[in-house]
Amino acid sequence: MHSTTILTAGQTFHFHSQLGDTLYLNAGSALICPAPAWLETPYFEEERMLREGEPYVTGNSGWMTITTVEGCEFIRIAPASRMKRWMDALQQSSLLGKFPGILQLKRWLRPI
Repeated sequence: MHSTTILTAGQTFHFHSQLGDTLYLNAGSALICPAPAWLETPYFEEERMLREGEPYVTGNSGWMTITTVEGCEFIRIAPASRMKRWMDALQQSSLLGKFPGILQLKRWLRPI
């Protein structure tokens, strides 16, 4: 799943990101303030300037902020859900033809 957001000059965008989300700056430049980590964890990210054509992968889940001075367009790409990855792995394996119950599960979960 992905979404595109366009910010004009001086706008700030707050959103909840998940671990592994990819942000890709399509145009302009933006300052990314990652989601804060708990104090007892060793993981910490500083604010970072992202320029046109650069990707950024989030390191932890939480509320992020993107601020732009001149305007930007960015795309947020969320990784596939765990169930979708599991179903894709089942489709590629040889187990799919051996268990009719798995086929029924596959039909039931198809809209994911």
